[in-house]
Amino acid sequence: MTPYDEVLQLYAQLFVALAGFAGIIAAFNTFSVAPEATAFRVRFLVAVALFSLIASVLPMYPPLYGAPEIASLRISSFVAAAGLCGIAVANWRAVRGLFKSGVLHTQSLAIVLYVGAAVQAIGLVAVAAGLLPHFGWAIYLTFLLFSIVVCSYYFVMMMLAADIGKLR
Repeated sequence: MTPYDEVLQLYAQLFVALAGFAGIIAAFNTFSVAPEATAFRVRFLVAVALFSLIASVLPMYPPLYGAPEIASLRISSFVAAAGLCGIAVANWRAVRGLFKSGVLHTQSLAIVLYVGAAVQAIGLVAVAAGLLPHFGWAIYLTFLLFSIVVCSYYFVMMMLAADIGKLR
């Protein structure tokens, strides 16, 4: 068991809640404000939430099979860095298309999110390589917190585009 199992479980519950509520809102609503952008936000929110859910529970399992805690953290950091890079690349392709078509207009926030993702990926790779043993859990939990902030932002943007009156 890791010393942060309770925190990881809390993060996992938050990611399940964000993905679930996003799915409910998306299923029962028609988005009248920029439907292409809103569909992208829903897909991205669910992808990040589900990946972060896996990243939240992954560090808890290797110690159950006798692996040392530091090995669990390093494996989880490697998987998180690889997944973060994969999601960022897939997201970049979609965002670039939405900017070119004129659906999205503010590039500054996208740049901030990509810089944040790059910093997180570098930190996770350093933890996976064993370069920062004393800061490993701090970097990993910061990555999960960053994911919560990103999911929350996309959830708010989705709610702003939703026609709440049609949900009744």
